[in-house]
Amino acid sequence: MSALGRGYGIVNHIGHGARSQLSVGSELLTMPDLAGLMNGDSVGLWISSDCASAAVDYECVAEAVVRNPGGGALAYLGSTRDAWPGVSFSFSTRLSDLLERGPATTLGEAVEDTRASLLPQARGETPERWGYFETILLGDPAIRSGGVRRRRSR
Repeated sequence: MSALGRGYGIVNHIGHGARSQLSVGSELLTMPDLAGLMNGDSVGLWISSDCASAAVDYECVAEAVVRNPGGGALAYLGSTRDAWPGVSFSFSTRLSDLLERGPATTLGEAVEDTRASLLPQARGETPERWGYFETILLGDPAIRSGGVRRRRSR
């Protein structure tokens, strides 16, 4: 939690998740933990490759982070239900590339361009289909992006 409190441009969580928690190694970050995150104005985009952390039809991790008045996240991209490792990896890698090296655009355009890359494989009963339908953005899609730099946690 202390590392998250320093603030990052992009936080990329890859692991197990649920609507009420994220696994980080052998530890769990719960909604109360994340709601207590105090990173002030140092908020960034969270990209989560985990199951159900953005299940907005329930109280969920994504809302706890985005609605945190003491900091949290500027925006959160995650799955409303199941996440598929290969699809999540492709999605987060492509989105990060667009945000870091792509043309200046909005966050919403970068997310939709990334989602569109799943369409060729999403026409049948495939993990790409469910990745396409279950991945949502919580936050303002009109946020300008381009050249977001990554800072590694130590």
